[in-house]
Amino acid sequence: YEPFLAVGDFEVLLVVVNLADRHTYIFEEKVIPAAVRQNVGVVAMKVLGGASRKAGGYKNPDAAAEMPSDLLNLSVRYAMSVPGVATLNIGVHNRKQLLADLEMVRSYRPLSIEEQHKVAELGRPLAAQWGAHFGPA
Repeated sequence: YEPFLAVGDFEVLLVVVNLADRHTYIFEEKVIPAAVRQNVGVVAMKVLGGASRKAGGYKNPDAAAEMPSDLLNLSVRYAMSVPGVATLNIGVHNRKQLLADLEMVRSYRPLSIEEQHKVAELGRPLAAQWGAHFGPA
């Protein structure tokens, strides 16, 4: 990743960052640290796991997030806590989702050590269930 980023043609990366996909993809482990070393900005996307496939995915403007609703706030807090992440690109399909997303960001507080461990445990079963839903790892 470092040689790819070192060519100097990149200012910003948009990468999947959420508590489930961290177990499937390698962005938090390898790509984001490489971006930071090369002074490349990082935007976290798919913070809520994308649009629910069960609800029709992105074709349904009322589709909820793939992430279980009780984990939405924790998911936003996790993504905002990943070292190197400068900002979030949270999917919004309607006004209600926009207002909920804004409230989650406004109420941000860093994860405690206990919550960091909890995030790792909560994400594993979701990752196993979702698989490589954004394409091969």
